[in-house]
Amino acid sequence: LKLKETNQEIDVQSKNYFENVYKIKSTNPSDIWRNLMSMSRCSALIKMIKDQNGNLMDLYVAHNTWGEAIELIRIYKYHKLELEGNEDIPSVDYTFSGYPGTLSSTDDFYLTSNGLVVTETTIEVVDINLYSNVKHSDTYLPNYMRVLSATRFSKSAEEWVQSFSFFNSGTYSSQWMILDYNQFNKVKNTANKPEKMFFVLEQVPDKIVSHDLTDKLVSETFFGSYN
Repeated sequence: LKLKETNQEIDVQSKNYFENVYKIKSTNPSDIWRNLMSMSRCSALIKMIKDQNGNLMDLYVAHNTWGEAIELIRIYKYHKLELEGNEDIPSVDYTFSGYPGTLSSTDDFYLTSNGLVVTETTIEVVDINLYSNVKHSDTYLPNYMRVLSATRFSKSAEEWVQSFSFFNSGTYSSQWMILDYNQFNKVKNTANKPEKMFFVLEQVPDKIVSHDLTDKLVSETFFGSYN
Protein backbone atom coordinates (compact mmCIF):
# COMPACT_ATOMS: atom_id res chain seq x y z
CA LEU A 1 0.00 0.00 0.00
CA LYS A 2 2.89 2.36 0.48
CA LEU A 3 3.37 4.14 -2.83
CA LYS A 4 7.07 4.92 -2.69
CA GLU A 5 8.12 1.99 -4.90
CA THR A 6 6.85 3.45 -8.17
CA ASN A 7 9.27 5.36 -10.42
CA GLN A 8 6.44 7.29 -12.02
CA GLU A 9 6.38 10.99 -11.27
CA ILE A 10 3.49 12.30 -9.19
CA ASP A 11 0.78 14.42 -10.76
CA VAL A 12 0.62 18.22 -10.61
CA GLN A 13 -1.98 18.28 -7.82
CA SER A 14 0.15 16.09 -5.58
CA LYS A 15 3.28 18.10 -6.45
CA ASN A 16 1.58 21.37 -5.49
CA TYR A 17 0.29 19.87 -2.25
CA PHE A 18 3.67 18.62 -1.03
CA GLU A 19 5.40 21.83 -2.08
CA ASN A 20 2.87 24.11 -0.38
CA VAL A 21 2.30 22.07 2.79
CA TYR A 22 5.66 20.36 3.37
CA LYS A 23 8.00 22.57 1.26
CA ILE A 24 9.10 19.48 -0.69
CA LYS A 25 10.07 20.46 -4.23
CA SER A 26 10.17 17.17 -6.12
CA THR A 27 8.00 15.01 -8.38
CA ASN A 28 9.85 11.80 -7.53
CA PRO A 29 7.88 9.58 -5.10
CA SER A 30 11.08 8.25 -3.48
CA ASP A 31 12.35 11.77 -2.77
CA ILE A 32 8.97 12.78 -1.34
CA TRP A 33 8.92 9.63 0.78
CA ARG A 34 12.36 10.32 2.24
CA ASN A 35 11.36 13.87 3.12
CA LEU A 36 8.10 12.73 4.71
CA MET A 37 9.93 10.12 6.76
CA SER A 38 12.26 12.82 8.12
CA MET A 39 9.12 14.45 9.58
CA SER A 40 7.59 11.24 10.91
CA ARG A 41 6.84 10.59 14.58
CA CYS A 42 6.70 6.90 15.47
CA SER A 43 8.09 3.40 14.93
CA ALA A 44 7.21 0.00 16.39
CA LEU A 45 8.81 -3.42 16.68
CA ILE A 46 7.73 -6.86 17.83
CA LYS A 47 10.22 -9.50 18.93
CA MET A 48 9.63 -13.21 19.57
CA ILE A 49 12.13 -14.88 21.93
CA LYS A 50 13.04 -18.55 21.37
CA ASP A 51 15.43 -20.78 23.27
CA GLN A 52 18.04 -23.05 21.65
CA ASN A 53 15.40 -25.76 21.16
CA GLY A 54 12.97 -23.50 19.34
CA ASN A 55 10.58 -23.14 22.25
CA LEU A 56 8.65 -19.86 22.36
CA MET A 57 9.79 -18.17 25.54
CA ASP A 58 8.55 -14.59 25.39
CA LEU A 59 7.03 -11.91 23.18
CA TYR A 60 7.95 -8.24 23.35
CA VAL A 61 6.30 -5.17 21.83
CA ALA A 62 7.82 -1.69 21.70
CA HIS A 63 6.52 1.60 20.32
CA ASN A 64 8.39 4.88 20.16
CA THR A 65 6.80 8.29 19.57
CA TRP A 66 8.58 11.60 19.17
CA GLY A 67 7.36 15.08 18.35
CA GLU A 68 7.29 18.71 19.39
CA ALA A 69 8.05 19.92 22.91
CA ILE A 70 4.33 20.37 23.60
CA GLU A 71 3.99 16.58 23.48
CA LEU A 72 6.30 16.18 26.48
CA ILE A 73 3.17 16.43 28.62
CA ARG A 74 2.34 12.75 28.69
CA ILE A 75 -0.23 10.73 30.65
CA TYR A 76 -0.53 6.94 30.85
CA LYS A 77 -4.28 6.43 31.13
CA TYR A 78 -6.44 3.62 32.49
CA HIS A 79 -10.06 3.27 31.36
CA LYS A 80 -12.59 1.01 33.04
CA LEU A 81 -16.02 1.51 31.51
CA GLU A 82 -19.04 -0.53 32.57
CA LEU A 83 -22.61 -0.44 31.32
CA GLU A 84 -24.82 -1.72 34.10
CA GLY A 85 -27.49 -4.29 33.25
CA ASN A 86 -26.17 -4.98 29.74
CA GLU A 87 -24.51 -8.38 29.54
CA ASP A 88 -24.24 -8.17 25.73
CA ILE A 89 -21.60 -5.43 25.94
CA PRO A 90 -18.50 -6.72 27.74
CA SER A 91 -16.63 -4.65 30.28
CA VAL A 92 -13.00 -4.37 29.19
CA ASP A 93 -10.28 -2.42 30.97
CA TYR A 94 -7.59 -0.90 28.78
CA THR A 95 -4.57 1.32 29.23
CA PHE A 96 -2.84 3.59 26.75
CA SER A 97 -0.24 6.29 26.41
CA GLY A 98 -1.88 9.64 25.77
CA TYR A 99 -2.09 13.34 26.42
CA PRO A 100 -4.22 15.70 28.54
CA GLY A 101 -7.76 15.93 27.19
CA THR A 102 -7.52 13.04 24.70
CA LEU A 103 -10.02 10.17 24.72
CA SER A 104 -7.80 7.97 22.58
CA SER A 105 -4.05 7.42 22.60
CA THR A 106 -3.04 9.13 19.30
CA ASP A 107 0.42 7.54 19.76
CA ASP A 108 -1.14 4.76 19.35
CA PHE A 109 -0.37 2.10 21.99
CA TYR A 110 -3.08 0.15 23.86
CA LEU A 111 -3.12 -2.80 26.26
CA THR A 112 -6.45 -4.48 27.05
CA SER A 113 -7.63 -6.83 29.78
CA ASN A 114 -8.64 -9.19 26.96
CA GLY A 115 -4.95 -9.82 26.33
CA LEU A 116 -4.55 -7.66 23.24
CA VAL A 117 -1.78 -5.22 22.35
CA VAL A 118 -2.79 -2.66 19.72
CA THR A 119 -0.32 -0.27 18.07
CA GLU A 120 0.31 1.45 14.75
CA THR A 121 2.61 3.61 12.65
CA THR A 122 1.63 6.12 10.00
CA ILE A 123 1.41 5.38 6.29
CA GLU A 124 2.31 8.46 4.25
CA VAL A 125 0.13 8.72 1.15
CA VAL A 126 2.15 10.04 -1.79
CA ASP A 127 -0.72 10.04 -4.30
CA ILE A 128 -2.93 12.85 -3.01
CA ASN A 129 -5.67 11.87 -5.49
CA LEU A 130 -6.48 8.91 -3.25
CA TYR A 131 -8.08 11.35 -0.83
CA SER A 132 -10.93 11.76 -3.30
CA ASN A 133 -12.06 8.43 -1.81
CA VAL A 134 -12.58 9.92 1.65
CA LYS A 135 -16.17 9.20 2.62
CA HIS A 136 -18.89 11.73 3.28
CA SER A 137 -19.30 12.47 6.98
CA ASP A 138 -22.67 10.69 7.21
CA THR A 139 -21.24 7.39 5.92
CA TYR A 140 -18.27 6.78 8.20
CA LEU A 141 -17.17 6.79 11.81
CA PRO A 142 -14.19 8.94 12.83
CA ASN A 143 -11.02 6.91 13.16
CA TYR A 144 -10.58 7.36 16.91
CA MET A 145 -14.11 6.02 17.53
CA ARG A 146 -13.40 2.90 15.49
CA VAL A 147 -10.10 2.41 17.33
CA LEU A 148 -11.71 2.70 20.76
CA SER A 149 -14.68 0.53 19.81
CA ALA A 150 -12.51 -2.26 18.37
CA THR A 151 -10.09 -2.05 21.30
CA ARG A 152 -12.79 -2.14 23.95
CA PHE A 153 -15.04 -4.87 22.55
CA SER A 154 -12.71 -7.22 20.66
CA LYS A 155 -11.71 -10.48 22.31
CA SER A 156 -9.11 -11.49 19.70
CA ALA A 157 -6.74 -9.93 17.17
CA GLU A 158 -8.85 -11.29 14.32
CA GLU A 159 -11.99 -9.73 15.80
CA TRP A 160 -10.19 -6.39 16.18
CA VAL A 161 -9.26 -6.10 12.50
CA GLN A 162 -12.75 -7.14 11.45
CA SER A 163 -14.39 -4.57 13.72
CA PHE A 164 -12.02 -1.75 12.77
CA SER A 165 -12.61 -2.33 9.05
CA PHE A 166 -16.24 -1.22 9.18
CA PHE A 167 -17.13 2.37 8.19
CA ASN A 168 -13.62 3.34 7.01
CA SER A 169 -13.29 7.12 6.93
CA GLY A 170 -10.40 7.15 4.46
CA THR A 171 -8.33 9.28 6.83
CA TYR A 172 -5.55 8.58 9.34
CA SER A 173 -3.74 6.15 7.03
CA SER A 174 -1.84 3.68 9.22
CA GLN A 175 -0.35 0.23 9.58
CA TRP A 176 -1.97 -1.41 12.62
CA MET A 177 -0.36 -4.33 14.48
CA ILE A 178 -2.55 -6.43 16.77
CA LEU A 179 -1.11 -9.09 19.08
CA ASP A 180 -3.21 -11.63 20.98
CA TYR A 181 -1.32 -12.78 24.07
CA ASN A 182 -4.03 -15.34 24.82
CA GLN A 183 -2.90 -17.29 21.76
CA PHE A 184 0.77 -16.85 22.65
CA ASN A 185 0.27 -18.07 26.22
CA LYS A 186 -1.35 -21.27 24.93
CA VAL A 187 1.98 -22.33 23.39
CA LYS A 188 4.47 -20.48 25.59
CA ASN A 189 7.49 -22.61 26.59
CA THR A 190 6.76 -25.06 23.77
CA ALA A 191 7.74 -25.32 20.11
CA ASN A 192 4.10 -25.40 19.03
CA LYS A 193 2.95 -22.70 16.63
CA PRO A 194 0.28 -20.28 17.85
CA GLU A 195 -2.81 -19.63 15.74
CA LYS A 196 -4.22 -16.21 14.83
CA MET A 197 -1.87 -14.49 17.24
CA PHE A 198 -0.64 -11.58 15.10
CA PHE A 199 -2.60 -9.55 12.56
CA VAL A 200 -1.46 -6.57 10.49
CA LEU A 201 -3.98 -4.16 9.00
CA GLU A 202 -3.18 -1.33 6.58
CA GLN A 203 -5.60 1.51 5.94
CA VAL A 204 -5.41 4.12 3.17
CA PRO A 205 -8.18 6.34 1.74
CA ASP A 206 -9.55 3.81 -0.73
CA LYS A 207 -9.12 0.47 1.05
CA ILE A 208 -8.36 -1.56 4.14
CA VAL A 209 -6.34 -4.79 3.90
CA SER A 210 -5.47 -7.14 6.76
CA HIS A 211 -3.54 -10.42 7.03
CA ASP A 212 -2.70 -13.00 9.66
CA LEU A 213 1.11 -12.77 9.91
CA THR A 214 1.51 -15.15 12.85
CA ASP A 215 3.61 -17.64 10.86
CA LYS A 216 5.88 -14.87 9.58
CA LEU A 217 6.51 -13.54 13.08
CA VAL A 218 7.19 -17.00 14.53
CA SER A 219 9.50 -17.90 11.64
CA GLU A 220 11.46 -14.64 11.49
CA THR A 221 11.02 -13.76 15.22
CA PHE A 222 10.86 -10.06 14.35
CA PHE A 223 8.47 -7.55 12.81
CA GLY A 224 9.34 -3.89 12.43
CA SER A 225 7.23 -0.94 11.32
CA TYR A 226 9.35 2.14 10.77
CA ASN A 227 8.75 5.83 10.19
